[in-house]
Amino acid sequence: MKENKKNRKYIIICLSLWLVFCISLLVSYKEEWTVFINEPHIVYHEGINENGKTKKLNEGDSLIQKFKADYSEMTGIALKMNAESVKKCVVKVKLISEEDNKCIQSWKQDLGEVKNNNYYNFTLKKTLKNTKNNKYIVQIDVLKTEGKAAYINLYNREDGSHTTLLCNNKKMKGVISYQIENGIHIALKKYAFAFFVGTAICFSGMLFGCLKKKKIEKLFVFSAAVIGIMYIFAISPFSVPDESRHFATAYAQSSSITGKQTLDAEGRVIMNSSIWTQGQNPTRDSYIEAVNGMTGHYEKGKNISTIPPLNGPYYFAYIPQVIGLVCARMIGLNPIQIVYAGRISALLIYCLIMYLAIKIMPYKKSMLYVIGMLPMTLQQVMSYSYDSTLIDLSFLMFAILVNQITREEGDIDKKIWVVFVVSMVIVATIKFVYLPMWGLILFVSSGTKRKKIKKYIGCAVGIIMSGGVILLSKIGTIQAAVQTGTAAVDASAEKVSLSYCLQNPKLSIEIVWRTLERMSSDYLEQLVGTSLGRLNISIPVIILVGFVAILFISMLEVKNENIHIPRTVRYWSIFSILIVGGMVLASMFLGWTPIGSNMIQGVQGRYFLPVLPLVGVIYNNKTIVLEKRLDNYLMIICVFLNCYTLYFVILSGVIKEALG
Repeated sequence: MKENKKNRKYIIICLSLWLVFCISLLVSYKEEWTVFINEPHIVYHEGINENGKTKKLNEGDSLIQKFKADYSEMTGIALKMNAESVKKCVVKVKLISEEDNKCIQSWKQDLGEVKNNNYYNFTLKKTLKNTKNNKYIVQIDVLKTEGKAAYINLYNREDGSHTTLLCNNKKMKGVISYQIENGIHIALKKYAFAFFVGTAICFSGMLFGCLKKKKIEKLFVFSAAVIGIMYIFAISPFSVPDESRHFATAYAQSSSITGKQTLDAEGRVIMNSSIWTQGQNPTRDSYIEAVNGMTGHYEKGKNISTIPPLNGPYYFAYIPQVIGLVCARMIGLNPIQIVYAGRISALLIYCLIMYLAIKIMPYKKSMLYVIGMLPMTLQQVMSYSYDSTLIDLSFLMFAILVNQITREEGDIDKKIWVVFVVSMVIVATIKFVYLPMWGLILFVSSGTKRKKIKKYIGCAVGIIMSGGVILLSKIGTIQAAVQTGTAAVDASAEKVSLSYCLQNPKLSIEIVWRTLERMSSDYLEQLVGTSLGRLNISIPVIILVGFVAILFISMLEVKNENIHIPRTVRYWSIFSILIVGGMVLASMFLGWTPIGSNMIQGVQGRYFLPVLPLVGVIYNNKTIVLEKRLDNYLMIICVFLNCYTLYFVILSGVIKEALG
């Protein structure tokens, strides 16, 4: 009877949350998505430099702009003109093929009827095929003007421009900003449908798992895989901080493995131009590119030189991503599929590692589930950032060490020692500031004196090897912190150095205090994930409140759950969090912050993710306890909050204007 009542609760909760989510999705699709779906799809634009002059459109003027198409199809062209205050300005626009001087189509437009200071669209009746590298002419004849004149903005031409502008047969120094169109954003319908199906699968799968009493680690793999895939396509490639540089490094490693040319003569990574972009935000066009690329339709490019890979021994930092890149390149996937293959590989390996971590975690499994499903966690582990490997190892070692601390006395298994030492060394090559949390191994009960000696020897080996790696790979970072130089955040300013701090101790302390005082709430928001991408994708604060609430509940003790965590372990956890936080602040203070700044620059909440599970160890008391386990309810709510996070991420890309 009780079981049936509990099952009915799961069904009611899941269906209610699913209904709320579907209403939001349906309303936004009908009222907003459809508007943006029917807008022209811009595939190329030129003349975006704002430092230019204006040209008055006088009656009788004839402007001829020559350009070369850089896309395989063209459905129209858009020209930027200023006619905000115009009463009447009739223009005739012709699109002409330069090869045979044949007029493809002409349009007659009164700019005064559609007053704006933006692009005027001229749509072709018939799509032009195979236009790539073809040369065209746009001719604008001003037939009649009344009242105030219309203007065009002459933008400085970009490097490599193959566009020229003539006005009354006189060559101009700038060009009219133009955009080449290729249909509308119809592929967004497929994207919306895939998003709807993905969330439906996630809700139904979680409901099925709860009804069938599936273990938390299995439910984590399911939910993290499904929601993680949606994050992969919602947060476009290279929109995660520094992802372009991380991708270049991982791609170079995959080129070495597959026997391809890796670097050019200047040490820059060589890859297909269809793959590469130096950072972007999620947009309608990036979503369409993903849909088209994954279904086999993409714009073919050629090999180009990009940027140098990261310097340092990052051989193991990109293992999850490199596996996907190598497999994708060996089976001949297209460039866009290759980019996503590396991300998917990183996500799947994360799911496998978290399955092991949650399985061996002796208590508070739901806490590890919630932390592992935070939006910021999923963003980082599915990206090309080396944070993916760092988070994988940190969560796994946390679970292993807590498992060893809470078990009965006995020797530590040799396999665990191997994992412990290897993990320490890999983390030392990535970000050594997180190594203090590995000190939990000192509190594993060893029993006999001989076993204690073996434990300390193992710890010493890990410390020596990690220290050696730090000295060899991070000596430049340490020297940069001590010495003066330019600040990373502002190349024109001198950065704070250790000597500067020693000479100005009072000022340095004030800067640290002011940073903690004024930025702590921002760090918490970033830690959870209310500022995704390059901290420019904002999620409503109510979602932050929801995640913080379920995270707090997941850390509570459960009545009659007899797991003893020694007080010394809690003290070390507090010490580790303080030391790691201090080193994070110090690294940004000494390597990123310019002299004169009143706060430490460059610190982000995601830097504290690896040590977040330690908070659950610290909070270990009998004052506030749960009468019964709430794992399934917490997981369902976590999935719901992630679906709404994705909903707002996509809103920010697809219909940003609708958010005001």
